[in-house]
Amino acid sequence: ALGWMEYRREWEQMLTAQNLAQVESLAALPFEQFYFPSDLWARVIFDAVVAFNFSDADPVRLVSALLPLVQGRLAAFWQEVAGLAPVAREGTVAAQAVEFEENRTYFKMCWQANRPRRYRSGWEERSLL
Repeated sequence: ALGWMEYRREWEQMLTAQNLAQVESLAALPFEQFYFPSDLWARVIFDAVVAFNFSDADPVRLVSALLPLVQGRLAAFWQEVAGLAPVAREGTVAAQAVEFEENRTYFKMCWQANRPRRYRSGWEERSLL
């Protein structure tokens, strides 16, 4: 699958074990059955944001490792909206936004769990929440 061999190490650094397992299962799907769920996409992006801010991994490699995931989500999105009227496509985009909102608690939990590794007393903390 696209990116699996090249970016597996970065995906292991960036994604939680559960999200990595789900991405791994997507990589095994035949093209005609491929689907990248929008809730998984939201968690992948949140994992990437946390890893970018708190991981010791090379940030350039982390961002590069997102490209195949973006391409996978884009392919799934095009499958979702194929044949839909423009207003229905807008609904699909809105549903994706809802997934990000509904996973905000997940993001907060991951951010808070990783914050102490990066910030030391006396540093001004950044807050995305």
